[in-house]
Amino acid sequence: MAPTAKQRTLQQRATRAFRSAQPWIAAAALVLIAINAVRLTQEDGCNSLLQHQDSALSSTYGGHWSTEGKWHPNACVLRSFDKRRGAKEAAGALVTCLGSTDVLFVGDSRARQLFHRLEALLSDTAVAAAVAADSAAAATSLMHADLQADTNTTRLRFFWQPELNASCLRPVSDWLASESDGRKVIVVHTAGLWALKRGERVGLQASFHERLDQMTQISSRVSKYLWLPLGAVEEDLLWPVRRNITNSDIALFDDQVFAEVSKSAARSSITIPRVLSDMYQQAVGRNMTTDGLHFDDAFVNAELTVLLNAICNPISATPAAPSSIPTTTTTTSSSRAYCCTPARRLQPVQVTAAMVFGICAVIFVYLSWKRRQQQQQ
Repeated sequence: MAPTAKQRTLQQRATRAFRSAQPWIAAAALVLIAINAVRLTQEDGCNSLLQHQDSALSSTYGGHWSTEGKWHPNACVLRSFDKRRGAKEAAGALVTCLGSTDVLFVGDSRARQLFHRLEALLSDTAVAAAVAADSAAAATSLMHADLQADTNTTRLRFFWQPELNASCLRPVSDWLASESDGRKVIVVHTAGLWALKRGERVGLQASFHERLDQMTQISSRVSKYLWLPLGAVEEDLLWPVRRNITNSDIALFDDQVFAEVSKSAARSSITIPRVLSDMYQQAVGRNMTTDGLHFDDAFVNAELTVLLNAICNPISATPAAPSSIPTTTTTTSSSRAYCCTPARRLQPVQVTAAMVFGICAVIFVYLSWKRRQQQQQ
């Protein structure tokens, strides 16, 4: 049956509309190709893991605690480095990452917890032993002592420096001058709770400002310099001697530290994992601390895992996260990638195909424009 005049008219209009839209479709395709090429060749810089959550980027940064007591970032998957949990390949990657490396923990008892946890991870010691070791240190003459542990080719050191005074970084300077022997050095530094315990919030801010140039100088000489925010405490559980520590003072200090470090590009070598503040704040009220200041092993393990993902994943050939990892309502499409994994580079075949398609699209746009010009004449 032959089409009616009305049907022919509609077909002609549709054909003209499609032909008119063809140049715009090709142009849109070129724009999408360019956007995806930029996205694939740019690296996240660990922002999706290390930055804290705010109202504008709540689905991109930050994370949440699961009912099992595990930390889940909103935009990526944490890679476990504990082979006792079945991550043998990742455990081997950890040894490779920290091989011939000196990891220096500088600070108070929270830094000491991380020291003992990493020691257990590298030496296959049971987690309970790490907890016991830290408890023993806290209850004996080792409470305020420097500690050391050598595992495989990694050297771990803990320097008791809870204050931000003129000598707080002297152990690190001395180590770089006489002990490092050209080895890779990673510094994990936290301090300030002792000053807040004495009610010296204003003095603490001034002390950090005075130490900042020294920290910047040292950070330029090491592979990684991590300043850990104070995060939060569970105020109702604090011992009487610690009751001057408040979450409002902690938040103010952490925000001012980040603002000071962000003022100058020269300080960009100081990494502040602000997500730790989210982890502490969300851990309050979840029965993850008994004294209000020190959190349990699940927390310390998650904290160390975040730091190790930031240190090791950017320099290792990290595979895609397993598809068996479930998504949640807060995860995005990028959550299938391990945190801090370098962006996938375009393969030569992909680049060639994109170039051919782009050239064809440009030719098509030009010919379409030329034909329209001729039709108008």
